[in-house]
Amino acid sequence: MAMTIVVTLAGCGGGGGSTSQSPTTPGPYTTKVGIGIAGDSTVYGYTVTNGAGQQANPTAPQELQNELQARFGTGVTVDNWGIPGADSEVYIDPSKERVGPVHPTVDWLTMMATTTDQIIVIQFGINDAAFGIISPDQFKANLITMVQEAMADGKIVILETANPIAVPAGQNLPTYVEVTRTVAQELNLPLIDQYAAWTAMPNWQSYLSDGVHPTETGYIMKGLLEYSIIEPIIMKIAHQ
Repeated sequence: MAMTIVVTLAGCGGGGGSTSQSPTTPGPYTTKVGIGIAGDSTVYGYTVTNGAGQQANPTAPQELQNELQARFGTGVTVDNWGIPGADSEVYIDPSKERVGPVHPTVDWLTMMATTTDQIIVIQFGINDAAFGIISPDQFKANLITMVQEAMADGKIVILETANPIAVPAGQNLPTYVEVTRTVAQELNLPLIDQYAAWTAMPNWQSYLSDGVHPTETGYIMKGLLEYSIIEPIIMKIAHQ
């Protein structure tokens, strides 16, 4: 498996390319850090294997946790808040659930006020683009609302672009990806640019199980890219 990982930190004069290698031994850390990842079915980890839909093993959040625990120990945990079918509005207004949640409906304000997770990752765009309900301007407003509410509760917020999809419903996805990048730039937030990393590969479609949702290998790649951005942030926390 060959993959070029594009690492981007918004507001820091552009990003450089690097390949993340997972650590083999944890450092002498007692750091306790919780990470919550909000998003759609590509966060939840839906994949199709032999024609059957199921949750991947590992999901991207699971792979991220595996890598972080190998580096920092078991005090670092990752919560998977992915809701299949969710767009950016569902977390702000649970009454707008359009597909029917696998997880219970959520209220972002309550989640941010009650979660002990210090780092919040937000990844939307596929369903916002595909459903044709959330305009790019509304998508931007939704992301800003989620970011500001998380930051008001003292969270470190990271934005993440969606992986590309190979179906007609994804024709407008690049616009929503660019909105995510713009919000990260304007609010000076770290950005995990999955879309850029995937589209840099000539065979990226082969890592999708059904044209939309990654294969298990695709989810591992997503988790490794998340690790490359989040590991330095946790390192700073560990040395405070």
